[in-house]
Amino acid sequence: MHDETENIPVDAKLLADAVIELNISRRSVGMYPADHPIVKRSITRAFEYLQKLFELQNEITLGITNDSLVIGDFSLDKKNPVFREFAVCLHSRGVAGITFSGGLTKDEIVSFHELLVSKDTATGAAFAELAGKRNIRHISLHPLDISALGFVEGETRSDRSGDEVIEDVVYALVHGSLASGTEDIIRSIPPEAMASFINKSMDADADETAYERVIATYITSKEDKRLGRESFVKYMKFVEKLSPEIRKRFISAGFDNSSVRPSEIEELVTELDQSGMEQTMKVFSENESIIPPSLKGVLDKLSGLTKKGVDVPELFNKDTSSARDIEIAEYFAGLLEKGSFDKYFSKEYRRELDEMLRASAGSGQEQGQLRAEFTVEAVDRLTLDVMLELLGADEAGKEDCSALVIKITDYIGVFIGTGRISEIADACNALMSKEMRLKIGPEAAEIAARFFRSDEFLTKLIEALRVWGRKDLDGSLRLAKNLHDALINPLLDVLAEETDAGMRKFLLSMLVIIGENVCPHAVKRLADNRASVIAAMLYLIRECGCSGNVAEVRKLARHESMEVWSEAVKTLLHFRAADGISYVRAHLQGKDEEAQLEAAKLAGEYRLREAAPLIAALIEKPDLLGAVHDHKLELVGMLGKIGDPGAMPVLIRICRSKALLFRERLDELKLEVYRSLRGYPYEAAAPLIELGLSSKNKPIMAICERLRKNRQSPAGRG
Repeated sequence: MHDETENIPVDAKLLADAVIELNISRRSVGMYPADHPIVKRSITRAFEYLQKLFELQNEITLGITNDSLVIGDFSLDKKNPVFREFAVCLHSRGVAGITFSGGLTKDEIVSFHELLVSKDTATGAAFAELAGKRNIRHISLHPLDISALGFVEGETRSDRSGDEVIEDVVYALVHGSLASGTEDIIRSIPPEAMASFINKSMDADADETAYERVIATYITSKEDKRLGRESFVKYMKFVEKLSPEIRKRFISAGFDNSSVRPSEIEELVTELDQSGMEQTMKVFSENESIIPPSLKGVLDKLSGLTKKGVDVPELFNKDTSSARDIEIAEYFAGLLEKGSFDKYFSKEYRRELDEMLRASAGSGQEQGQLRAEFTVEAVDRLTLDVMLELLGADEAGKEDCSALVIKITDYIGVFIGTGRISEIADACNALMSKEMRLKIGPEAAEIAARFFRSDEFLTKLIEALRVWGRKDLDGSLRLAKNLHDALINPLLDVLAEETDAGMRKFLLSMLVIIGENVCPHAVKRLADNRASVIAAMLYLIRECGCSGNVAEVRKLARHESMEVWSEAVKTLLHFRAADGISYVRAHLQGKDEEAQLEAAKLAGEYRLREAAPLIAALIEKPDLLGAVHDHKLELVGMLGKIGDPGAMPVLIRICRSKALLFRERLDELKLEVYRSLRGYPYEAAAPLIELGLSSKNKPIMAICERLRKNRQSPAGRG
């Protein structure tokens, strides 16, 4: 398999690590103050990786597309969601390229991230100007901004944006006025899009130098003007989408010169996959009349082989040395033709060959399974399983165990970067198990434990969980169970700053699975001055079974924030604290209608019969203007959950009452009363049921008929 990163003009792993850390530090700056430990750690990591890169190269420039990062002529792994997220963030700010240079400081990284996550809507040149004002000298931004791109004089179209801006960049290239330093913008444009822009911006009868200029800037690299594998594939995709007349000129400009030799094209073909080969053949065949004479031989050879049924890419990829010699002896080529094949081999032999082919090919499902087994992810997973198996083998010595543990932790780093939470959980479970620790010895076990406790691992893991954790809830929860104490404070730190309800729920579920070890940390954070944080800690105290902390919870049962006191009272009721009901009564008897409703919900959830009279009184309380009508509907429902027969007189009075005004609201309240009857013993509700059977309200009659048929109330639910 061809690895694009091997041709990147810097250390690929260092670059990938640097981008990952930059994205992590960007997000941490968006969540925490600049002096927060998490921010300091993530900024330090990003800074260290960049310093290592500067030792190799004083400047690192990344091109930015709408969803990928480009360095030189190569895109970083487009499947990596971290790279994509960082690219999307920069692209949304109108940044087409970014250069990091030696001398960069941590403060500059922090300032740049603060600018990225700020609510300021500046983009393009305005965004770059803001960076300059912040004295960010060693991070240079190349904005996707018309005014900075030096178009043809008098042709600049500064009122355009989006894709039209890129069209203007291409326009400048075609007319020879592209500003220096903007070549990366051109090279980052996808071939299909570039072809579309060229079709709009270029005339078929344009000067030959315009065609050569586009090829030199867009197709070939800065250092090497010859076609490489990547640039050749890119060129084929590009010319395929051009209009016929312009395509002819580009093919002529690209191939009709002495620098492109037929042997080079043959060599390039040996490196193409099936898709690349098919595309090349399509372009060459459709434009055979304009292919330069020097390349017609290559086209003839390829066409001849495909006509004879030879899978050229497969043949080449198996043995690149034989790929240089494309022609096959006439005798063997003749055998490939169906008529000749039938002539030379008997029917019986052909039948046996057919059976062998069918057996080796397998069904479509089998082939699909086979392909699935050889994906990068599957191979990585298999490698991890093999290493874990070797680690647990009796033959493994102490030095072998230590080396294997280190290798496994390297793999975990890869899994974190690609969000493979389940694999991380499996590796952690294996390495941290008691049996494995005894098997591999104290030295290797300490290497594993130190890795899982390290700030570097935890910072990256938390970031991965934020991005991918909810998509793999099972793996995330297993990971929390395995790492337990090491994850508590990092998760609590993120939870304290998180505002998204779904993410908060996910983080809480991970902390709950860790269990009672969370309790002392949660109690300590009750001193936080943010209501949302205190409420979350009370939830954890309850769900993690921290019944020994009732005294701390009780102090918050009358807190000014309803979010806090509700969680506190709920926790007291959950732990069956004797005074829990007293706080429910106090809030029901208060003057705050929202608080009354919240207390009624708690009474309904815990079926507090002692609270039923107070709730019934609130329902019967006059509401001349209908201001609390919706609350009354909910209160009726809560009363029904409690199911106290003592509430029946109030409900009967409501259902017998009549109104001159707000009749529709009264009818709605009566219907809600009948819906709540399924929570009461049938004998207690019987008078209301009989009353409802004679009602002219059809929904009420239907409810009462169902209740009468199911007399085993309250177990019967109509």
